[in-house]
Amino acid sequence: MKGTMKFAVLVGIASMLAIANPDKEDYLKHAAWNFQEKSCKQDPIALPAKVVCGTLGTLPPEIATQPLINSYSRRQNYVLFSLYTTDIWGMKTNTVAIAGHFFTL
Repeated sequence: MKGTMKFAVLVGIASMLAIANPDKEDYLKHAAWNFQEKSCKQDPIALPAKVVCGTLGTLPPEIATQPLINSYSRRQNYVLFSLYTTDIWGMKTNTVAIAGHFFTL
């Protein structure tokens, strides 16, 4: 009986993680804000990032950088969590997405 209860709890937790696994749209929103927050405030800033930040920096990140990030991002979906890799002009970012949260490695 105890084994069945533990199994049921594990299945419940796994189901919740699978349902709450963020999709690529969620990641793109997170990454766009993160890109503008971190990349546009680096010193020194790389030339390609300087062009993007200078030209599009006044727009909301979803409009300004989300299409760019989408072009350079790859998702590996493991059902319970996802790994996202974004490589824009040598600025590589690895992010783990689990239960609706993002953790940049």
